[in-house]
Amino acid sequence: MRTGRRQRDVAAPPVAFPAILRRTNLGSRSAGTPGGALREAEFAMTHGLVMNVPAPITFYDALHGEVARRSTAGVDGLLLHVGRATDDGFQVLEIWESKEKCDRFFAEVVGPAIASVSGGQTPPGEPVIAEFEPRGLIIPSAAIAV
Repeated sequence: MRTGRRQRDVAAPPVAFPAILRRTNLGSRSAGTPGGALREAEFAMTHGLVMNVPAPITFYDALHGEVARRSTAGVDGLLLHVGRATDDGFQVLEIWESKEKCDRFFAEVVGPAIASVSGGQTPPGEPVIAEFEPRGLIIPSAAIAV
């Protein structure tokens, strides 16, 4: 179950991704290939979440592997996923094109993967999830700026 509130203090332009993807130079900084331009993607909505999970990092490693096995064709709408160990378990940060794509992936892939990894038992700990509206994302190696 997700907790947290999404606040939207500035209206985003009515542009959908990937229908609109424009190339632009962001100042004199370039990324991707030398001399290349960053791509700026505008989203009608983006969705972020941070999950703090009180479970061993080995559970994350197993779950990450199972999710990867179940999503060999890619993950529709996922822009960024970072997992890391914490003092009391692990943390996951994700940025999605939309909440709907995130929710669909959790229902269709992550939920069944958790059931598989945990052997049908209750997972080691209940995650604390905070959702947020991302204000910016730059991935120079992928030549993407949001």
